[in-house]
Amino acid sequence: ADDEVALLPAGEPVRGLKLEVRRVQLLRKGDNSFLFATYLTNVFPKEQTVYDGPAPSYGLILRPKDGTAAKPLVLHIANFDSTDVATLNITNMTDFESIDTGKTVAHEQELGAAKFPLLETLSGPYLMRVFYTNARDGKKDGVNLAWTGTVVSNEVEIEFKKAENVK
Repeated sequence: ADDEVALLPAGEPVRGLKLEVRRVQLLRKGDNSFLFATYLTNVFPKEQTVYDGPAPSYGLILRPKDGTAAKPLVLHIANFDSTDVATLNITNMTDFESIDTGKTVAHEQELGAAKFPLLETLSGPYLMRVFYTNARDGKKDGVNLAWTGTVVSNEVEIEFKKAENVK
């Protein structure tokens, strides 16, 4: 599945949702941890409902800008790292959010080397895309019909530094 996600076109709306990534910024920890913002926008002419609960629904696709990697790195991000794993597949109406036409659901995200140690091994310019994926249609939770599928953001550049705090 990760290989398929990495091949999806960047920045194209899918079934009325468009995803953008902005404000990518390395943290001063010296381990290549970084912040970024995601903007999931409804470009469909009617309101749409999206899953916005604790289970992983966002991820990253990273590849060296020079194209030297055989295949890109695909990392999955949980919205709430403190959530008990046993509860991730338990959903209810509060895990879904409606988005009016032209409106956006925004999230500030942090990707840390403590959770993804391979970040410490990266150096130089990389290209990054974010994806949002959802297979939960919300029917069992009383949601009329939630958006399902995968949408990939625009591609942005991030410059990784040689990690200073490698253990």
